[in-house]
Amino acid sequence: MIRPQIVNKNILGVLAAVRATVALIIMLFAYAANATNVDSLRQELSRHNAADTTRTNLLLAMGDAYRRANTDSVLLYATQALSLSVEQHFDRGQMKSLHLLGNAYVARSNMDTGAHFLYKALKIAEQLGDAQTETRVLMAVGNMHYGKGELDSALSLYKKSYAISKRAGDSKNTGATLMNIACIYSDNRKYTDAIDCYLQSMKILEAGNHLEDLANCYSNVASFYLLMGDYKKSLDYNRKSEELYEKTGNIRGSLGTVCNQGIVLAEISQFAQAEALLLLGIHRADSAADMYWRNVCIVNLAGVYFNMGRCDSAIALYRTSLSHAEQTNNSFDIAICRLGIGQCLLRKNQTAAAITELLTAYKIFTEIGLNDPTYKAAEELSKAYEAQHNIEKALAFKKIYCDFKDSITIAKNDRKIQQVLFDYELKKQEHKIKELQAEKLIAKAAANQHLLLIYSFGIGILLLIAIVFLLFRSRRMQLKANEQVVKKNVEIEKHVTELESLNQYKNKTFSIISHDLKGPVNALASAVNMVNNGMISYDDLKTFMPEMGQKLNSMSLLLNNLLLWAKGSMEGNAVAMPVDTLLSPIVNQNIDLLRDSANNKSISLANEAPDNITAFCDPSHLDIIVRNLIANAIKFSNANGSVTVAATNANGKVSLTVTDTGVGMTKEQLNNLFIPAQNNSTFGTAGEKGTGIGLLLCFEYVKANKGTIVAKSEPGKGTTVTVTLPEKQ
Repeated sequence: MIRPQIVNKNILGVLAAVRATVALIIMLFAYAANATNVDSLRQELSRHNAADTTRTNLLLAMGDAYRRANTDSVLLYATQALSLSVEQHFDRGQMKSLHLLGNAYVARSNMDTGAHFLYKALKIAEQLGDAQTETRVLMAVGNMHYGKGELDSALSLYKKSYAISKRAGDSKNTGATLMNIACIYSDNRKYTDAIDCYLQSMKILEAGNHLEDLANCYSNVASFYLLMGDYKKSLDYNRKSEELYEKTGNIRGSLGTVCNQGIVLAEISQFAQAEALLLLGIHRADSAADMYWRNVCIVNLAGVYFNMGRCDSAIALYRTSLSHAEQTNNSFDIAICRLGIGQCLLRKNQTAAAITELLTAYKIFTEIGLNDPTYKAAEELSKAYEAQHNIEKALAFKKIYCDFKDSITIAKNDRKIQQVLFDYELKKQEHKIKELQAEKLIAKAAANQHLLLIYSFGIGILLLIAIVFLLFRSRRMQLKANEQVVKKNVEIEKHVTELESLNQYKNKTFSIISHDLKGPVNALASAVNMVNNGMISYDDLKTFMPEMGQKLNSMSLLLNNLLLWAKGSMEGNAVAMPVDTLLSPIVNQNIDLLRDSANNKSISLANEAPDNITAFCDPSHLDIIVRNLIANAIKFSNANGSVTVAATNANGKVSLTVTDTGVGMTKEQLNNLFIPAQNNSTFGTAGEKGTGIGLLLCFEYVKANKGTIVAKSEPGKGTTVTVTLPEKQ
């Protein structure tokens, strides 16, 4: 069980033991066809069109083959398999389909729908006496209780799963359930019991060569060390876990370890590195359509921004996560986001609004029964009421905070004592693992030695015959081959440059489309599906219409940019058709086009370009340049900010400037601004997702019109982008 931790110091202190919302993301899917070749399965499926159990099993195998990479594909194939299974009265097919569907919905943070399918799968597994599936479904259901803070219910289900898997001789699931039980013990501060379960789990999983589950165990050991405050060892075991996930091709497992490493780095105040890892995690989660890990990364990135003093960016991310948590009815995540927003508002001296958010978080944490975050919320409320000079309430929450703090101090001392025992036992276990691996290698070598001698003699004779034959054949073919080589070399050299260019264009285009279009399209598709499935009403949908409209406007601009980018790539370079072009009308046109986006953030737009200034350039290129620069300025401007467009002319040159009062940029960001190879995707002040392609398009079009583009900026002081073009002829 991988346990992503929400550990930002200014959110929850050292909250390493807080439960993951859905902890068993990596082990959610139940079937063993992990090495199945997707292309081979797809060919088999295309050849087998009969609506029978064979096709059902092929659909299930396809769904399982995608389980580590993309939940959309899992849902597609599992839904088809379920429909066929019902028609055929194929109980085992229904069970496997329901199990895949339940786990996929849980991975998308749709807990209610996931639970519905999982309980149906559990019922069929019990009827069929399928111990393996029953074990795995019990673990998945236990994880949902765990994510809600219902530890007793989760522990009961884990123990039942453990008993069934042990009785069936299923080492894989026995080790996995022990790992889950260890997490419960750790949360209940029963560290000795937790250590014992972790060590048993590692021993069982290593003996059975269950590398993927062993990677999960390493991840939990990393979480245990994080709980102890040993950040170096926590990072070491996260990296061990990541190596095993990459070895087994588990994308979600690797995603989880990247996220957890970012969280540990945030805990030790290495915020720049933490930000980079968490942004990488968000990108990978988008590629895998994994809403759970995306939300974990967003919440922790918000905490990083809070620590960096970027409260507006932090609030925007918290609200993005809060919207998702409210849609999925996840109380824990709602409380986390409310607490984070409250802290940001308190730092911005918006005390009344901060108290509203903090009281909501405090109430939820109290109802769930989580001590650590409850004490943190009480501490923040004490500060807030003190700022309002409400001494009575400030003292009341101060007392709650101090009582919790005393108990946590005792728990920390207990954890330090347990860490010594854990280190000792873990080293012994690692030594045993190495000995076991060595014994396996020795036994395998001894078993193969006799066969090796026999095969070596036979292979030697065959090689000798083959060499003689090849030499004879090679001599005959050499002259003919030489003639062909000369001819082919001429053709190859002619096409090498063209092929390299096409390959670069392909890679760049697919990367852009996958990264920048998939997320918004999936979000809109999900909204439509929720209406079609009756999960929300049309009246509820109306509340999302402004946000959906904004996404469509952003996608429209992105699609225009992509089409222009693709056209330029296919034609080689952007070709300008310059004419004398007035600047002011083009600026006015684009200000009118983007005014709604600015109004949504209360940002004023001003055109200070004189009516008589004319540049010698391609007007369509200038239109794209102005539109992207104004849109970018709006994106990174805070609420109630301003964006100003101005123009001057001197010495045969025209200078167009776009100035905003936004968040600004660091020197490193400025240096990478117009470099295509860099990942310049960032979040705007309202959580808008950027692509970086608009600025690259501006750069190419300015260059095509014999101009220059430069940017000047400082963090927190806004940005000015200056485009210089030739004056009218």
